Amino acid sequence: MFKTKFRAIMNVNGKEFTLAKSGNTEQSLIKIVKEAGMKLSQIVKIEPFQVSTEKTRGKSPRKF
Repeated sequence: MFKTKFRAIMNVNGKEFTLAKSGNTEQSLIKIVKEAGMKLSQIVKIEPFQVSTEKTRGKSPRKF
């Protein structure tokens, strides 16, 4: 089982980096960027990624 989350690729002073926080929707991610004190014009792109919803114990995921 996977859940889709979104991360922002930011451009600050000519350098691109990925914002450490992610949001469940594009709108929540934009809110996080604003709360971090950054401008929306600094966002290069918003890309989705998958997160596992299974619980993990140790190094390998297992279903409980």
